[in-house]
Amino acid sequence: MCFNMSMNMQAYSKIQLNGMTKEQLVNLYLNSYQSVKEEIDRKDEDISRLKELYAIQAQRKFGRSTEVAAGQQQFCFNEVEATIQDAGDIKEPTIEQAIKGYKRTVKRPKGKREADLQGIPVNVINVELPEDKLNEMFPSGYKRLPDQIYNKLRFVPAQFINDEYHIAVYRAVGKHVIVKADRPADLLKNSLATPEIVAAILNFKYVNSAPLYRLEQEFTRNGINISRQVMCSWVIRSSERYLSLVYDCMKKELLNCPVTHADETVVEVQKDGRKAGSESRLWIYASNANEGNPHTIYLYDYQKTRQAEHAINYLAGYSGVLVTDGYSGYHKLDSKVQSIRVAGCWVHARRGFAEVIKANPESAKGSVAEEAYEKITKIFHENNQFNGKTEEERLRGRQEIVKPTVDEFFKWAAEILLHVPAKSKTGAALSYCLNQEQYLRVFLDYANVPMSNNFAEQGIRPITIGRKSWYVIDTVNGAEASAVCYSIAETAKANNLKPYEYFRYLLAEIPKHMNEHSRNNDFINCLMPWSADLPDYCRKPNTDK
Repeated sequence: MCFNMSMNMQAYSKIQLNGMTKEQLVNLYLNSYQSVKEEIDRKDEDISRLKELYAIQAQRKFGRSTEVAAGQQQFCFNEVEATIQDAGDIKEPTIEQAIKGYKRTVKRPKGKREADLQGIPVNVINVELPEDKLNEMFPSGYKRLPDQIYNKLRFVPAQFINDEYHIAVYRAVGKHVIVKADRPADLLKNSLATPEIVAAILNFKYVNSAPLYRLEQEFTRNGINISRQVMCSWVIRSSERYLSLVYDCMKKELLNCPVTHADETVVEVQKDGRKAGSESRLWIYASNANEGNPHTIYLYDYQKTRQAEHAINYLAGYSGVLVTDGYSGYHKLDSKVQSIRVAGCWVHARRGFAEVIKANPESAKGSVAEEAYEKITKIFHENNQFNGKTEEERLRGRQEIVKPTVDEFFKWAAEILLHVPAKSKTGAALSYCLNQEQYLRVFLDYANVPMSNNFAEQGIRPITIGRKSWYVIDTVNGAEASAVCYSIAETAKANNLKPYEYFRYLLAEIPKHMNEHSRNNDFINCLMPWSADLPDYCRKPNTDK
């Protein structure tokens, strides 16, 4: 009697079952049992996957962020109490410690105190006894000894000064000849704007990530009525006219760097010709001076989409290694642009396993995710032991010591993936590593290419923090202005400059060179964040003493 062994028992009638032999009934039962077992296993796998995804999402939403180090305070309502509750004995700093930021452990040489306090205005306040009181206390006369000196640190909030220019006008006697004194270069024609106030707006917004309506309110409380719309106009016009020159020069420097990082993040521009809520992208391109590059640079580029063509166009003419995450758009550069080689990020490769472990630490013990995490961490440790070595020593160490560990990891990942549910988070993380193998191996061939794209992610962080304060990003012009301003602010910080003073200096100096009849941009080289020609007041105090 022939029948389909894959059919369920319920497909047979009682008469049919009674007519079957014992062997047929056993085979039917075993086949049905196996089918049911496979279905149960699939359901269990789906349930495990959903539990894993739920735990990861709960960790992302309610758990501690991996970006927050132990002991680091997050923003909270009771920040003043939370900050000091575990601080122990709080010691007041000396004036030197407050200004220079270090604790003196040895006796200062003569004249050292004066050097420490340079750059901070000193207001000497003499506290003396009246002459008649002294004569009463010392009838036979007195001699004044060295003063007892102590310091207090006073903060003067925003001050507004009305600079009223009086341009001298001359007329020749007996002749209709009138001559005026040369008028200083205006930052913005027919505008109240000065380098100081525009630099303050830029610092408030692009350094401190604060929305401009708060600055508008602060100005109003001080009796100054300047709307944030006017502030935004000043920002955009100053960016287009002056700061863009600095940006363009920094981009030329970046394109000469042998190692560059790239990343991007979502921004929203309200009026860019598309429907409301459309996502735009702010791309970052960065060079790290610690990776064999001449300068540390952060550059941002606004684009409406995440298409790979934006990176290809921005990096036109670039020759070197581009360190990125696993976004496939970057990989098109590797195939379309012969002068660019794309290197992958091992932090991204490890992140998927870290999420599994964080979501459920107990069940992750001894798991494939934990084993993968430890193997990748071992690669990091082996690579780090060559930090501080010469380029030749680093490259040799990567080839002789790190490469075998990398080979072992990818061999293990390919074998273990066969025994891990493909739809699980661990399976996805393993697949990611294997799909990115070509790019993850690139660092092994270079001494200065890092294992991760953390440097670019650090440059993205100020953008994500300040995203909600971007009142300027109402139009494409505002988005492009924000990209320029963030580029200068972040590069200034990376080169140990005071962003406010640097912005102020740029906005004071560049207009002096903007002669309509003869514009020579060579002067911009002296204004770069790494230029030795910058005035000392633009630089942060050197605390490494």
